[in-house]
Amino acid sequence: MNTISRTAAERGGVHPLYIHHISEKFAILIERASSLSVLKQLGEAMVYEYCAAVRDFSTRHYSLLVKKAVNYIHMHLEEDLSLSIIADELYVNASHLSRKFKAETSKSIVDYINQKRIEEAKRYLERGNVSITEVALMVEFNDLNYFSRVFKKTTSLSPSQYSKHCFTET
Repeated sequence: MNTISRTAAERGGVHPLYIHHISEKFAILIERASSLSVLKQLGEAMVYEYCAAVRDFSTRHYSLLVKKAVNYIHMHLEEDLSLSIIADELYVNASHLSRKFKAETSKSIVDYINQKRIEEAKRYLERGNVSITEVALMVEFNDLNYFSRVFKKTTSLSPSQYSKHCFTET
């Protein structure tokens, strides 16, 4: 099941590094499984996680340039990122990259980076064991006010409202 799901995710346009992490995790969990019912639960979780990876990380319908840009962003999300940095890394003109990226993703590179960072911030906030300031810094927002504005623009909630909302639903 892990191998079949891995192959399907790869055909779905997910970068091999993401697939490798998921596959390795499930290989270890499968080896440690103590019963058939645990294996069944793992099978369901595995399918869900691979499908989520295709939904969130597929670059199948993008041109080669935009695929490279998206993959670079995903692999370097915890670093300083900008249009010029990405263009330099891909050896392309920044204006050309910007136009191509916007045409294919309907987002500017900055908006795309911010969206991915906010998705990561939401995962940290859902765990509940980290302050909002720490979350902002962990997802490369050095200005808490800017982080809060981008977070609210993306989710319609402030980071503290989102955090409270997560714990009132559980």
